Order: sequence, then structure tokens, then C-alpha cells
Amino acid sequence: MSKPKPKRTRMVRIRFTEDEYAAVSQKAIASSLTFSEAVRRAALSQPLPQPKSEIAIATYEQLAKLGNNVNQLAKAANTAVKMGHEPKVTVEHWQKVYQTIKQLGLEIVGDR
Repeated sequence: MSKPKPKRTRMVRIRFTEDEYAAVSQKAIASSLTFSEAVRRAALSQPLPQPKSEIAIATYEQLAKLGNNVNQLAKAANTAVKMGHEPKVTVEHWQKVYQTIKQLGLEIVGDR
């Protein structure tokens, strides 16, 4: 069994110029990190994740919308089955499509 992560209880105040703050904020956003995590990694000489390209993020968002639509269609198919109707497409087919969309999205943004 793995050891639980220690909680971060220590708060530290730090001052930035407006330009410094903007630079750290931009790096944090580009790396999908919180401001605190970006500062923590920089202070501990840990690398920041590679920034996601805007096209990858936009594609991921579109895939997420498609995934939601597929999920709604699968729900409709389930409802049809419960009402005694034969769906034109099986629930398993929709689930496979949904999982494929989800996997593609993760690959696009580099999380898998």
C-alpha cells in the first residue's frame, strides 16, 4: 500500500512585479497547472509539463462535446430498451464509440 501524500500546510508569501506575475501565470496556464504548482515546481527545479497547443485543446473540447452527444444517444438507447423497444444501434456500440472519443481526446492533449 502506498504512503499517503503529505498535506501542504505551509503558506508562503512571495512578491512579484506585474511582469513576473504575468510570466508565471502564462506558464502555469500553458502547462495546465495552478499558479501555486507552477511556482512550486520552479522552486524545486522540477520541469513543467509541455504546454498543450491551442489546436490540441480546441480539438479536445470538440471531442468532449461529441462524447456528450454520444452519451445522450446511449442513454436514449437504454431508455428504449427499458420501454421494450429495440434500439437501432446497440448500447455496446455507443459505449465503444464513446470510449474511442475519450481515448482520442486524452491522446491529443498528451495525457495518455
